[in-house]
Amino acid sequence: MIAIRSPADLTNSRLPENLHRVVSRILTDLLDGGTYNPDDDGFIIVITPSDSDAYLSDRLGKRYQDSMFEGITYDRESRTWHVVYLQNNQYTMSLVISDAEWLDQGIRQRIIHGGGAGC
Repeated sequence: MIAIRSPADLTNSRLPENLHRVVSRILTDLLDGGTYNPDDDGFIIVITPSDSDAYLSDRLGKRYQDSMFEGITYDRESRTWHVVYLQNNQYTMSLVISDAEWLDQGIRQRIIHGGGAGC
């Protein structure tokens, strides 16, 4: 799990080009609002090959565990999902997940089955 809270984090992350483009686009949208503060507003998480659904459930809390996703989009060009969920009225998490063979089946199933009432 790689947390991206700022342009410096994105630069230091050394993500593959397809992930870098997606995360850059999301981060730009966040920053365009003018008042983005990752501590108050949430941030971007890039899922890595070592992440499991159980690990993410433990780290990301009840809203993730209950799959209360606000939206799930798939980008065919980058072969990634962008999963958005709210932890409260202001704090939004954006998960960027590669559609790769290494993806934990629990994460894949959570995405495929849509994510509960928020979608």
